[in-house]
Amino acid sequence: MINSLLNSHKAKTISLYKRTESVTNGIVGVPTFTLYKTVQGLYWKASGSKSNISDKFKEQVTASVIVSPSALAETDLENSMKITVSGEGDYMLVYGDDIGGQGRVLQLNLKEWT
Repeated sequence: MINSLLNSHKAKTISLYKRTESVTNGIVGVPTFTLYKTVQGLYWKASGSKSNISDKFKEQVTASVIVSPSALAETDLENSMKITVSGEGDYMLVYGDDIGGQGRVLQLNLKEWT
């Protein structure tokens, strides 16, 4: 079922960027972000009770995306990732969650990029 939803017209293009920093003479340079992977996902603004988000992170999370674990594994995720949702903006990954530990859907919980 998740794959049919991800193939629908409501799915968004989700681009994930890995962060790199250079160090010259002990001084950390400006971070750069390199495209790591592009996948399809379902996006929504996190509001209301946020019952599907860990209590530890509820205050940080402003949006969520679900993707198929066949397109993106939980082990692919890094907390310093920049995530762009087509038509919606840029976000930073707070944490990824394999919903129910069943390997059927991966939820990316995001906060607005600052």
